[in-house]
Amino acid sequence: MHIDAQPYSKAQAIHFGSDIHSVEWQDGQLQVLVAREILASKQISGLLIQFECATGFRLLDELDLARYWSATNFPLGHHVLKINGGGWSAEENNLQGFDTGRTEWLIVTGNGCMSIFSQGDPKIENVEVDGYP
Repeated sequence: MHIDAQPYSKAQAIHFGSDIHSVEWQDGQLQVLVAREILASKQISGLLIQFECATGFRLLDELDLARYWSATNFPLGHHVLKINGGGWSAEENNLQGFDTGRTEWLIVTGNGCMSIFSQGDPKIENVEVDGYP
């Protein structure tokens, strides 16, 4: 299967232990905190990714998305990708029998990964968050 993806975030190593730390959804606004690493001070060093007009999302283990990583020319080393074809949106279009014209985004970590349908581009911010147990 061909996955047409383009990097949206800057290139960064995807740490094996990185993960989706939290997801907050309210009135179409989706906020995802990616824990790139846990610092000695028990802080999370990561990314805060915000979608203003999300219409759907799913969280899967990275192994459940192996077809993405193994796709020819799939861009590795980016936490946020825009999926232009062959992804979850294409699956939904095929099941429904029509194309909704939605935009699909993919958040990649060493563990959990999220696919998001959103009308606009995400905002990405580097963050350090206190209080990791």
